[in-house]
Amino acid sequence: MQNKKKRNNTQRDVSKQNTGSQDAGKKLRGTVFALEREGTRLWVMPGPKLSHVEVPDLQSALKQEIASGAREILFDLGATKILDSRGIGLLIAARNSLAAVQGGIRLVNANVHVYEQLQYLRLVDLLHVSTDEGEARHG
Repeated sequence: MQNKKKRNNTQRDVSKQNTGSQDAGKKLRGTVFALEREGTRLWVMPGPKLSHVEVPDLQSALKQEIASGAREILFDLGATKILDSRGIGLLIAARNSLAAVQGGIRLVNANVHVYEQLQYLRLVDLLHVSTDEGEARHG
C-alpha cells in the first residue's frame, strides 16, 4: 500500500530543473517530467507515461527550449513504461523541429517494450533510439 501511495504522489509532481526558463519549478496539470539544460543540450526525463495526458505540457516546454537555443534533445526513457500515439507524435514533432534548426534528437535508456514498439513502427533509426543510457552521456 505504501508503494502505491508513493507512486501516486510522484505522478502529481512536476520537476523542471536547470532549464533557465521562466517557469522552472512550475506545476503543470499533474504531469511528470524533468528537464535539464546543458548549453544547447536538453535532457528530458519523462515519467512512467508519455501519453495524451503528459504531451501538451511537455510539448509546450520543448517548444520554449528549442526557441531559446536547445539544439540537441536527449530523452532518457528509463522510467517510461507507456508510450501512446500522442507520445510518439511528440517525439516525431520534436525531431522535425530540431531538424529545421540543424539539431537532433536521441532516445536513450529505452526499455525493451518501448524499443520494440518503436522498432515495429520503423522509428528506431529516425529517432536514434538506444537501450543504453551511457551512449548519450558520453557521446
